[in-house]
Amino acid sequence: MGRTLLIAALAVLLVLNFTAYGDRAGEAYFDQALKSAAATFAVARVLNGIISVIQHVEVAAAPAGVGLSAAPGQVLDPLNDLVEQFSTVMLMATVSLAMQKLLLSFSGWWVAKVVIAVPLALLLLWLLVGDRGVFGARQRGLLARVVLMLLLVRFALPFVAVASGAVERVFLNEPIQTKTEALVRIEQSAVELMPADEEETDRKWHESLLAGGKSMLQLRENAKLLQEKIAGAIGTIVDLIALFIIQTVLLPIGFLYIAIKGVKALWRTA
Repeated sequence: MGRTLLIAALAVLLVLNFTAYGDRAGEAYFDQALKSAAATFAVARVLNGIISVIQHVEVAAAPAGVGLSAAPGQVLDPLNDLVEQFSTVMLMATVSLAMQKLLLSFSGWWVAKVVIAVPLALLLLWLLVGDRGVFGARQRGLLARVVLMLLLVRFALPFVAVASGAVERVFLNEPIQTKTEALVRIEQSAVELMPADEEETDRKWHESLLAGGKSMLQLRENAKLLQEKIAGAIGTIVDLIALFIIQTVLLPIGFLYIAIKGVKALWRTA
């Protein structure tokens, strides 16, 4: 029974080796995941840029020969650190997905398919007709180990991609989309708080000195509003970090472990 199951499984794998179904499904998953991660990374970078601009705007003047300068946006420094860390996580998530897609393309290359098919066909032939003295115990063990390694190289990433895609469709896609849209809304509202360019800021500062420093108060108020908006998004940012770590680290490692265990269990059935 175990030998029959192993023969059937190897025959199916030999056929799948030359089909593009798993490769296409894997590429579709990685394309969608990359699109989502890249979009979230772009939002994080824009938000980081907006905070940095407001942080480093200095309102300055020299009335009556006395120099004055202030940077009210420095109150945003702790939140800027959080957004920078979020940007780094999103960059790593995007790079991880891109590397997995690249490795998937290597495993589906026609040369790789031929290299994998030869020892797999030899093992299948041996199981069907016996070695008839051609293979000794040592050769059979070596052939089995080679086939085991090649099966992991060829099918691990397609399996990881298809399985991860199924999990994401059920559990991750909706919260990722919802929280990314929330972050986009915060970014759009933050754009409205952007200060004018440096020359415009200085001009308004000079014009408002006699009016009680309205430019300084406006800039400080904008920094406070932006701080409140981003502080309200801290939970969203933390959730997105957790979701993308699950997507790009935990799911691939978990399904790769399952793939390794599955191949070993399949071989033990013989």
